[in-house]
Amino acid sequence: MRQVLRGATTAAAVGGVLLLAGCSTTVPGTAMPADPVTDVSAEAFPVTGATDDDIDRSARNALADLTTFWTGAYPEFYDAELTPLRGGYSSVDADDIDPGLYPDTGVGCQQLPIDPSEVEGNAFYEQTCDVIVYDGALLEGWASCTAASWARPSWPTSSATPCRPGSASAR
Repeated sequence: MRQVLRGATTAAAVGGVLLLAGCSTTVPGTAMPADPVTDVSAEAFPVTGATDDDIDRSARNALADLTTFWTGAYPEFYDAELTPLRGGYSSVDADDIDPGLYPDTGVGCQQLPIDPSEVEGNAFYEQTCDVIVYDGALLEGWASCTAASWARPSWPTSSATPCRPGSASAR
């Protein structure tokens, strides 16, 4: 009986593998590295409150890439041109806020002023002001977690503390 069950299990496993193999496909083409990352200047893509550190440069480059992509793709999907954000983009370093980097309305607008200190540990789009705001320390924490996850194939089990920005494992 045991050998019959083992034979049936093996046959089912082999059948499953063959079934899945039948669903695969080959992608034609040649593997090649992606285009080099373009470093967008602060003048070409202004971010209020941003410095020239790695996190703000990476965020600016990513936001510029997204804007470039959607400028081309938006008309195809929505039959309209992409409208730039009225309020633009703002960066806050929650660990070292310099009020001189922001207008009187902070990272918000006349209708909804937002003090930069309110951004700590957050990143968001605010519809009233049509602005995207991020805390650089939050992004730095996520970047540390991402780099750590690439360095090890799996997280430790039972005693693992999730990698969260601001946690000891994120620093």
